[in-house]
Amino acid sequence: MLQIAHPSLSFELMVVDEAQSIGDGPRGVILSSVIEEALERNGLMQLLFAGPNLSNPDRLGRPFGFAPSSIRTEEASVTQNIVFVDCDDSRPSYAKLALWAEGQRIPFGQVDCEQPLTDHRNKLVNVAFRLGAGGQNLVYALGPAECEQIAFGLADRETASTSYLQELAAFIKEAVHEKYPLAQNVMRQVGYHYGRQPSLVRKAIEDAFSEGHLQYLVTTSTLLYGVNLPAQNLFLHNPERGSNQPISSNDFWNLAGRAGRMGKEFSGNIFLIDYGDWKSDPINGPKDAEIIPSIEDHVVSRVEELITYINDPERIPDRDKPDELENTFVKLVRDHFDGRLESTLSNLGLDITSESAKKLAQAVAESVVGKDIGRETLLASPTVSVHRQQSLYDRLEVSLTKKGPSYIIPKHPRDSGAYQSYLAAIRRCHSEILKYPSSDKSERYYAQIALRWMKGDPLPQIIDESYNYKIQQGLSPNYPTVIRSTLTEIEKDLRFKYVRLFSCYNAVLELLLRNKGMNELTVSIPALPMYLEVGACSTTMISFMGLGLSRFTAGRLSGLPRQQDMTQSAAKVWLKRQDLDTLELPQASVKEIRRLVS
Repeated sequence: MLQIAHPSLSFELMVVDEAQSIGDGPRGVILSSVIEEALERNGLMQLLFAGPNLSNPDRLGRPFGFAPSSIRTEEASVTQNIVFVDCDDSRPSYAKLALWAEGQRIPFGQVDCEQPLTDHRNKLVNVAFRLGAGGQNLVYALGPAECEQIAFGLADRETASTSYLQELAAFIKEAVHEKYPLAQNVMRQVGYHYGRQPSLVRKAIEDAFSEGHLQYLVTTSTLLYGVNLPAQNLFLHNPERGSNQPISSNDFWNLAGRAGRMGKEFSGNIFLIDYGDWKSDPINGPKDAEIIPSIEDHVVSRVEELITYINDPERIPDRDKPDELENTFVKLVRDHFDGRLESTLSNLGLDITSESAKKLAQAVAESVVGKDIGRETLLASPTVSVHRQQSLYDRLEVSLTKKGPSYIIPKHPRDSGAYQSYLAAIRRCHSEILKYPSSDKSERYYAQIALRWMKGDPLPQIIDESYNYKIQQGLSPNYPTVIRSTLTEIEKDLRFKYVRLFSCYNAVLELLLRNKGMNELTVSIPALPMYLEVGACSTTMISFMGLGLSRFTAGRLSGLPRQQDMTQSAAKVWLKRQDLDTLELPQASVKEIRRLVS
């Protein structure tokens, strides 16, 4: 948020970067809701949307009742060469090269990659190895596991390490695990980068690549989400965005923009391996994408589906993907409570006199009839429908009547009864919010890992415990797989799904206690959503993280001060007093602290 001061005017400016995300399903609805709430709080708020290759930027303002003016820039900071690399079936290690110019292929030679180009992984590894020599290279992978496989192949070479890379490898082992393959890869100037890695590890890899210490960086679709990692060369083979979702033209050109580094080269190269076998034809599709805000799509194009969804309180969510319409349902209920549902539907382009609009408004109104859940409780967890919140309320009310408040109020992570408390709370959320069957017992595992995470246990310790848990279950795990799965469980499950569930649990529990005349007990409900989000429950560690430090650095620092209940301001003063070179911290942590206090 920027504050603009001028002799004749004063206002705040909200910059919405990667504005195309407003059309990204449930997340797009949340983004729309956040923008709308900011506009409600400040009537003078100005919005600036920024995004790549948008064909209809004026559409972005529709959910908020205005039509923005648009400015388009066409100039590229560097030129980009698109090179087709077509493997030669008659000579397994050879590939033919052609330049794409004015819509035509212009053949200009061939290359011997010295190793057979037999499959997806081998093609990316060997083509990048051969054509990327002497430059810095990005290689696009389809997921974390493939990132590691491709990086392993690229690192299978003799190359000199440096003290910088040795220190980086030591840091990675300490921050993630001594058996995390990334530590060995960086010693050979190869890194990989995906969204589930700890933030400080990602930042360290980004810094190492930007500063020229890494020659190859294998990365996933994080490149599409504003991660600025330009390189001389970009290698692609049948890229996808998500499982079995061929890359779109818009995403392709967004990726292509990472080839070439302004101020270092005049051009960048995008190598398209076996383009004729790709599942899509992105270079011949439109560069610009039409973005329709998700909430508009749900309310206008899918209105009958939305009405059916709202009218089905027993609907069972899909366990493997986000519930498309739930966030929109909550948003419309909020507007109903606020008396502005009609204006919302009108802004989104739905004719309020139509039968569909009347049926939708009726469904929303009837969804809250007889419910205990009110506006404030609903908005405390805006991704859980009123039906599911009421189901949890009813479940907690029965437990409160039978066993009293101590049975349903979660314990603090430091409490000896925390595990059993979380086991019960997660089971209730699984049953009433996610609608898991009674045969599901996953709450046992997630109660354990959530407790360790909230207590601030180091990530290597959590990974070891996950490995041992799988051994106890009779499985035969290996460390790279366990590390990836644990990182996923932390980033995707604990810091997203269970933050969402415990936010709802706490809000509904607080409402129940107030309704039963037990207001004084609400202060005893621990802030589990925050503890899960940051991975800590100690005041000092949370204060360090509140300043912007990573969990790893905050964890290393938290045991050093005499005062263990420091506020953020006290923590910042303490940091400024320290000689960081005497604290035995990894350079990644030292750099992070210096960026903060300088």
